[in-house]
Amino acid sequence: MEMLPYSRHQLFSHLSSDLRKNHLMCSALLNIFPQKKSQLLSFFTSNIVELMMEDGDLEPLFTRIMSFFDQQGLEAFLTVIAGSAQLAAAGNGNVNAMLALIKSAAHRLVSLASILKGSLLLQNFISSFHHSVGDIVVEILQGRFMEFSSKAHANFFVQSCFKVARWRSCLLIALELDAHFHSLVKHPCGNYVLQALIRRYKSEKCPIPLLLLSLITNSRHTLSQDKWGKSVVYVFDA
Repeated sequence: MEMLPYSRHQLFSHLSSDLRKNHLMCSALLNIFPQKKSQLLSFFTSNIVELMMEDGDLEPLFTRIMSFFDQQGLEAFLTVIAGSAQLAAAGNGNVNAMLALIKSAAHRLVSLASILKGSLLLQNFISSFHHSVGDIVVEILQGRFMEFSSKAHANFFVQSCFKVARWRSCLLIALELDAHFHSLVKHPCGNYVLQALIRRYKSEKCPIPLLLLSLITNSRHTLSQDKWGKSVVYVFDA
């Protein structure tokens, strides 16, 4: 296999220096060596922990990297992330870099979360960072709540977000329920997401948003007669 014109150490030295100065230089590497794409992606994957420890605005770089991965490559990359997330969460890495990473993958989240392996990886990733990542993913969910919630494996990913995101962040999702509430109740996957959202509010002993409270209260009789609706009422009353 033909090697890159730099040794691994030299290339990483350039990257480390550039991350502190200008992310554009790092991104440019992917343009300079397009025929070396697989090797460069392998390099980033192998050194993700070191990259996380660098300062600087990494989101543009990660966004660029993400655009080159196919689905299989992205899964492999996130497998490494999931394994090293605990390290960064413990304070040994740049948490902002990890947040930038999940933001940069936003356009791939639906397809990734919709397959079992991808959903499990993302759940692992989120559980390692608790509030920080949970809040950001809830932000990403805005406007796409039904899209995520109605997919078999993605709904577990959404439930994981609700478990760790701050309840104030979850308020943003509650605002979308007005148009989707009854669809969620009757959807096999969405129903569990709705239950998870209600549990999140109740676990914090916070008032359930007025919109959600109104939707459940006004539909209580109808919900109680429905096999899916009963579950929502049960969680609401618990």
